[in-house]
Amino acid sequence: MLVSAAVAFGLLQRRRHRQLRAISERDTLTGLSNRRAATAALNTLMAQRS
Repeated sequence: MLVSAAVAFGLLQRRRHRQLRAISERDTLTGLSNRRAATAALNTLMAQRS
């Protein structure tokens, strides 16, 4: 029972982390990517091209 509760808590934490990450990368008014997300995307593209 304790193991299943720990697993459920871990899954909840993971879902919350994804939600917070999505919120932190989008402008709430426009829905567009913010500077942090744009910079991360550009860095990924640059790494792929080198």
